[in-house]
Amino acid sequence: MSALVASNIKKELKIPYVVTFHTFGLVRLAHQEDMDKFSSQRFDIERMIVKDADLIIAECPQDKEDLVQYYNAERSSISIALCEFNPNEFYVIDKKIARQTVHLNPHENILLYLGRIVPGRC
Repeated sequence: MSALVASNIKKELKIPYVVTFHTFGLVRLAHQEDMDKFSSQRFDIERMIVKDADLIIAECPQDKEDLVQYYNAERSSISIALCEFNPNEFYVIDKKIARQTVHLNPHENILLYLGRIVPGRC
């Protein structure tokens, strides 16, 4: 919804903006149906943003296809910037040292998940 603020700034200052959607309301609705609790206003705002933004950055090819299919986005207004990581910043270290660094029990089982657990695609 921060893109709504950017849209208002665009109108006021006459400057372009770029947007990245982290989720799409219509895609969530298609996959979650009644479990999706977002207001229907979200869909109208997203449709407006897709038309209003000067460029949309999709995080994967499927996001680009979803923008076209669900929001009638123009393919030419979408660029893809894959979500990736820098292996120089994230690397394997000794498990004991890692656990000590973040004050975790050295014998406890740990599950780490980065992201949202939401049905969808990508």
